[in-house]
Amino acid sequence: MITLRQTSVNHIPIIEAMPKGQEDAPLPTLLFWHGWTSYKERNLHYAYFLAEKGYRIVLPEATGHGERHAELTETERRFGFWEVVLQSIHESDVIKKDWLDRHHLVQDSRIALAGTSMGAIITLGALTQYSWISAAISLMGTPYYMSFTDALLEQYKILLGELPYTDEQIDQLKQQLLGYDLSRNFDPSQSIPMFFWHGQKDDKVPFSGAQTFYEKVKYEAPEASIEFVVDEQAGHEVTRAGVGAAVGWLEKHL
Repeated sequence: MITLRQTSVNHIPIIEAMPKGQEDAPLPTLLFWHGWTSYKERNLHYAYFLAEKGYRIVLPEATGHGERHAELTETERRFGFWEVVLQSIHESDVIKKDWLDRHHLVQDSRIALAGTSMGAIITLGALTQYSWISAAISLMGTPYYMSFTDALLEQYKILLGELPYTDEQIDQLKQQLLGYDLSRNFDPSQSIPMFFWHGQKDDKVPFSGAQTFYEKVKYEAPEASIEFVVDEQAGHEVTRAGVGAAVGWLEKHL
């Protein structure tokens, strides 16, 4: 049996799942971020599967989503993708230090990051910032922040007929994102176990990003612990088999 409990850390709403009777015990821990326009409850199935196996699962709410909907204006919610990503990367560290560490909830520093779509992009950006991450799972994410920025800008231009940013704002955004782009900041000597899952027919986050990064890592660091599972038929939705693959991988690496 498992226990679910709701809390908040510095105004960040969280759902936490863990084995019943071990609510305050140190456990291997997974911090799992949801996708763009989604909400934390959408990922409760991951929490259920992993809490049953002895893990603590932490599901935060990203700014402007779910319970935090009012934190962004409609314009910010529509065009503020990277602002949400960067704030969530920062909040990952806040949750870890101000709550998990303070209450001694992580067993032997075993803490992983994971997410779907935007949550996976948050996860991959966090790898450039924090050495405390023990393992990472990207489900439909891309580490190529710069090229994904260009793709988003092209979508905005098609949608609006013009860009919602000035050239100066775009340059400032790209400069800010450079340090979070894992494809440009990957250090083979500090590589941790990484798992990628992606549908080949994904029309939201390019499949090519995960594939290219996987090939880059295998070439630069053949000994690196990285796995890439491809679903040739899947679009922008993690299949049941994909969920099972991610859960099984985490059991081996956390």
